[in-house]
Amino acid sequence: MSFIELFIFVFVISLIGSLPPGMISVTVAINTLKDGIKNGLWIAFGAVLVEWFQSFFAVRFAFLFTVHPEYETALLWISMFVFFVLAAYYLLLKPKSNEPSSNESGFNNHFIKGIFISSANVMVFPYWIFYSTYAGTQGWMGHEWMDTFVFCTAVSFGSFTAFWGYGILASRILSKIENIRKIAHKTVGLLFLGFSLFQAWQLFF
Repeated sequence: MSFIELFIFVFVISLIGSLPPGMISVTVAINTLKDGIKNGLWIAFGAVLVEWFQSFFAVRFAFLFTVHPEYETALLWISMFVFFVLAAYYLLLKPKSNEPSSNESGFNNHFIKGIFISSANVMVFPYWIFYSTYAGTQGWMGHEWMDTFVFCTAVSFGSFTAFWGYGILASRILSKIENIRKIAHKTVGLLFLGFSLFQAWQLFF
């Protein structure tokens, strides 16, 4: 399989995997409603930057999760705590305005928020370990660094395309619904709470 074919395959898998509502996509939509599409996309940029390195780690160091399962347990503890904090933040936060903010510090605040939220998303590791292993067994990618680079770049582009779609949806459609910000804050808070409880269930049951 050529690099172009590998890129297309991983791009499609990443896009499909990012389409269902998740913590990053919903956060992009929420912040687009609050602060405009530009700041929403800064979150997406921060998130896909982290996912590039997450997928790189999944491809190059997949064996660590089988030889050292305690690494996965540590990641679950960290993500459970982060999800709980984010859930409390969104459930208790009250939207201040019905108009998008003119905040010019989108890079400083929203980009970092995207990095922070994506870093807590440890569920991407088994996802990309599975697909990178599958691609390897099918002979679609080797162990060369260029294969890994193409794989990880396609992951980021696929995810960003999905997050961009959520931003467009929020800016053009959801923003017209009355009280959508109040509803959206509660929704994303409950979503993060659900992720936290799911991580707790994985740890204790």
